[in-house]
Amino acid sequence: MQNPHLPIELCELVIDFTLDLGTWWEYRHPGRNTDFMKYTSICSALLPCGRRVLYHTVTFGDPSQVHLFTRSIVENPSLADMVRELVLWPTVEGTYIPFVHATLVKRLRHLKGLVYNLGRTEAHVYPPLHHLLVASLSITELVIRLPDGVPSRKTWFEAFRLIWSLRHLRSLHLTGQEHPDVSRLDVQRLNAIRRPWACSELKTLALQGDDIYYRDLPEHAFGTSIRQLSLHFTGNGINQCTALLTQVSQLLSLEELYLRVTAHIPQLDPSRENSAMLGYFMLILEHLAPQDTLRIIAFHVEDVKDCRRGDFLGDLFNYNVDGIVDKFSQLESLYFRLPERPGSGYDAEDWERMLHAHMPALRLVAATISVRIDWDDTAWVPLGLEDDHIDDAYVPGLGSHPNMIDWSDYYQASPDDSESYECDSSESER
Repeated sequence: MQNPHLPIELCELVIDFTLDLGTWWEYRHPGRNTDFMKYTSICSALLPCGRRVLYHTVTFGDPSQVHLFTRSIVENPSLADMVRELVLWPTVEGTYIPFVHATLVKRLRHLKGLVYNLGRTEAHVYPPLHHLLVASLSITELVIRLPDGVPSRKTWFEAFRLIWSLRHLRSLHLTGQEHPDVSRLDVQRLNAIRRPWACSELKTLALQGDDIYYRDLPEHAFGTSIRQLSLHFTGNGINQCTALLTQVSQLLSLEELYLRVTAHIPQLDPSRENSAMLGYFMLILEHLAPQDTLRIIAFHVEDVKDCRRGDFLGDLFNYNVDGIVDKFSQLESLYFRLPERPGSGYDAEDWERMLHAHMPALRLVAATISVRIDWDDTAWVPLGLEDDHIDDAYVPGLGSHPNMIDWSDYYQASPDDSESYECDSSESER
């Protein structure tokens, strides 16, 4: 590269972007993206940057890789200083990867993240007191994916024992799909081993899984200092998840709240108790205490092929969602990520207008609404099968809202005000 077309600094910046792990509420395993390494074979000046990216995250799939990595950092100590995250991703079911020993603990001085992928593990394979060995590392970010099948009592206990042993844990992602094999007495015993200082520094919490998995969470499992909370639901309502709702009620300094529902929601059920709004969002909002720190609330809804837009909007209106969020005095934005059929006639701007019409009190608290559309051929009941067409200022069965604002006049009078919303027009093209 005697006459490179791009400066070295720009090439390094591009390589660094391969470390982007996405938003705070989701963990994206970076894998071993070595495409950038071909550039280092052309220009040796890029080798330090490429090596830094390559060693940022080290993945162990079997015990032999631990041995090879240990030998590498003994022979070249500078490599150890680049490691920020260890990922345990067994290639064979039930494999025990002995990654915690004196050499690694001593040399990985800048290690912050630890990922356990137990998805293919039926039985707990780690030795007794494993959590104490891990506590000797300076871990601040922890990701645990519990077994895809039913977690054993031992696995469930050891997961929380590990979480509660990390004094300086600041970020936790916990994923579980099935109801753990534990009784109410087991949960009480688990509560008894929780240390007073456990999760006292935890700022970011992301939980994902079937709703039944949330029912056996230990009480006060994650402390009260959480600033960013993500709840990703894949079931049929959380009204029986007492421990989770109690945990939510204890959070007094939230700044961001992200709520996502991805399982099929039976909106056509006459009881309506399991709809996205009533079965999930409303319960979380109602249990949150009034606070002046919460700035952003995000709602992400998926898999609504048998649901009606009018039902979703009607829930917002009928159950006074805009009045509930009024208790968050400094709320700045409500973000909705919604599916929509291509060619339906509804884009992000249309949804913003309808959401404003069904939550008129938001205009009084100056909280903006932004919408992102995910185009989906199966979203919502087709318009020809809808009971009625959605009107911006009317809710079927109730008539006009007594405080309804004439949004059409508002938009005509203030056309520039739409710039305050984050309407993704590029994604809303039909």
